[in-house]
Amino acid sequence: MMADPQQAFYNYNSSLLLRCNGPVGTVDDDTQIEWMWENKEQGGFLWTQVTTTDDDFNEESSTPSGPGNCGQNQVVTLQRYVLPDDTGRTYRCYVRRVAGSGGNFDQYAGEYIIGTVLAQRDTSTGDPGWRLL
Repeated sequence: MMADPQQAFYNYNSSLLLRCNGPVGTVDDDTQIEWMWENKEQGGFLWTQVTTTDDDFNEESSTPSGPGNCGQNQVVTLQRYVLPDDTGRTYRCYVRRVAGSGGNFDQYAGEYIIGTVLAQRDTSTGDPGWRLL
């Protein structure tokens, strides 16, 4: 998984694009491929599926490509506008393959931990800077 930008600190409501590249095997007319995104809170144990229909999420996938019949990869992206609650949150992606000549499988393709998200500027005090939560 790649993150753009990949940094320790993010500004409030800044865009973070996560790109996941994973193996999908042989793809034919009977193959169904589904990419899923999940996240968990900092220090948490439970993964929650990310709903990609919300306004701040965008998901798109590329056509499978690669050499030979079994080495095909696909790339998907998830765009997130980060907020202070995202600090330390881990995102992961995985691909679920159903049917087709390569059989069924679930494959985790990567994880990314969001750095510290700076709080929104406090305009009531006239302070032009950003605060950490």
